[in-house]
Amino acid sequence: MPLQIPNLILDRSKLFSDQRKTYANLTRHLAKKSLPTTTFHLLTALSAIISTFALLANSSASLIGAMIIAPLMGPIIGFAFGVTTNDLKLMHRAAATLVVGSISVIVCSMLIASGLGITIPSSEILSRTNPTLIDLGIAIAAGIAGAVAHARKSIDPALAGVAIAVALVPPLSVVGIGLASPISNSEIALGAGLLYLTNLSGMIFAAGIVFLFQGYSSWERARNGFAVLTAVVLVVCIPLFFSLTTLIIQKNLQHKAEGLINSSKFFKNTPIEQVEVFPKKKEVLVNLRILSLEDDPIEAEELSQIQQLLAREIEKPVTLNVRLIPIQDYQLRAIKQTKKSPDKLN
Repeated sequence: MPLQIPNLILDRSKLFSDQRKTYANLTRHLAKKSLPTTTFHLLTALSAIISTFALLANSSASLIGAMIIAPLMGPIIGFAFGVTTNDLKLMHRAAATLVVGSISVIVCSMLIASGLGITIPSSEILSRTNPTLIDLGIAIAAGIAGAVAHARKSIDPALAGVAIAVALVPPLSVVGIGLASPISNSEIALGAGLLYLTNLSGMIFAAGIVFLFQGYSSWERARNGFAVLTAVVLVVCIPLFFSLTTLIIQKNLQHKAEGLINSSKFFKNTPIEQVEVFPKKKEVLVNLRILSLEDDPIEAEELSQIQQLLAREIEKPVTLNVRLIPIQDYQLRAIKQTKKSPDKLN
């Protein structure tokens, strides 16, 4: 019996068509959302301020507040719809609004970071400087959610807006922090910029695919725009692939190093606070933070043997950096205080 393909899949105009907005309604809605209004600039600035303070304070919970009020979803989905329908006017309007909003976030973050004078980047900042293909997958899912939310009447677009804002506002804030004078770290700014470009291209590409399959445009009409989007995504995937490969290698080496160190006879009675592994071109860098007990100190010969064991396990030369943190225990016993009788008054 031949395979029967449902008519619902063959007819793209009926796919996901439950309570779907009409072409005219969706065009008007996205055109309005893509305008650089005063409210848009105000909410963008407030989102940048909250995001920057949250990143500098290393507070992931506070970042949620910045995501809720960020208005960047409108121009992103508007640009994706313009690419799909070949609406040049909508594309230009959405692109201009998105560029102005992105620059304002970077400038606000630069001013705040420069004014506070914080020179040490937090873990929340550093986590957004090394994007991989995993981040592209997150961006694609967010783009799909944003497109479906705008195209259907039964879904509140604000729900998907938080997911899109998470992928855009913090990376832009990190770019501004990286360019600020106290830190002035080009690697932080470039890494966060790549994450922003990854999220932006992935969301626009995914949203355009959703609009295409919902029947808002034909492939012939969207072909040129999708050719450019596909090229951008493929170019972005090159550094993301290498970053993911490096991350996998680092995690595997980390697992090997931690297993060997924790099972070593040299550290049976020694608390190990931290193990960090960084693969280089010709060697592997291993950083150890050890709590050194006063009655059982670590000898240099033992560390040399650990280095040799690590090199044999990892099958590469190992540079071992060890930081010993001395521990001294003190115990002050409680002393009972006797009550003295007060002097008698004469």
